[in-house]
Formats: sequence, C-alpha cells, structure tokens
Amino acid sequence: MDAEAVADLVDRQEWTGSLADAVAALVHQAYAAAGATGKRVEDILHGVWLGHPLYPVLTDLPLGA
Repeated sequence: MDAEAVADLVDRQEWTGSLADAVAALVHQAYAAAGATGKRVEDILHGVWLGHPLYPVLTDLPLGA
C-alpha cells in the first residue's frame, strides 16, 4: 500500500474528528482546572514565549530522528 492510499484510508475515518474534539475539550478543561499554573503550561506548549507554536518541534523532531 503506497502513501497516498494510506492517506486516503485515514481521511475516510470520520470518527477521528469527534474523538479529537473530545480530547481537546478534556485538555482545555485540565488547563482551566489548574488555574494560573495551567495557563502557564498552556502558554509554554503553545509557544507563546517563542512567538511560534511548539508542537512542530515536539512532533517533527522525534519523527525525524
């Protein structure tokens, strides 16, 4: 199976959108429940201090390594 076929297969999985929404809501609630500390952690992970989102570094660097 080539990469395009795999990408098409993943795109057809409609259930992943609702799962992602549910997980995002739980993460947001966890940040809110942690108060000011949660806001600081959220800002760090969102790359506010860097001026750019941090997730590409957290995902692409390990995958590339």
